[in-house]
Amino acid sequence: YKFLMKACFALPKCMRFTGQVQRGVKHVFPSIADHDPTGQFPKDRMLFWFEPKSTSKKMAVMYKEHFCGHQGPRTIFTVALQGFAFDIKEFSAFGEQEDEVLVPALAAMRVTFSQKQCDPLCLHDPAGGYPDQVQLEQIVDHPFNIARIFEADMVEPD
Repeated sequence: YKFLMKACFALPKCMRFTGQVQRGVKHVFPSIADHDPTGQFPKDRMLFWFEPKSTSKKMAVMYKEHFCGHQGPRTIFTVALQGFAFDIKEFSAFGEQEDEVLVPALAAMRVTFSQKQCDPLCLHDPAGGYPDQVQLEQIVDHPFNIARIFEADMVEPD
């Protein structure tokens, strides 16, 4: 991921993104058999996204079939980003359609809220209910924030 991260941090600062994004996954946590998102993501828990993650500024994108869809096990992460992410819609293959924001590897996050809404085994709802919700806030000043490494290498043009 080094070259990808180097390229992202070489982008103009106007391509940094601060704001809310979503990431949808067809999975419930920690598993279908032990479905407990509030136990897996208690308030104030710290976590890291160890690899770059694609997110969207558009909630409607989460309900497309290749994200969460409308059935089965699924979770939507809503993330309050603090500028340690990149608005890549201008050169994303999906453009305005997905309004994509790339969150770099080793992004530090803090859980602010989680809620169990999904019925992954369809016991009470044939469609599986609504996606579980996990809300996160990005922590920029964390010691593992790799932005420090890449930004230290960057020289601002005159």
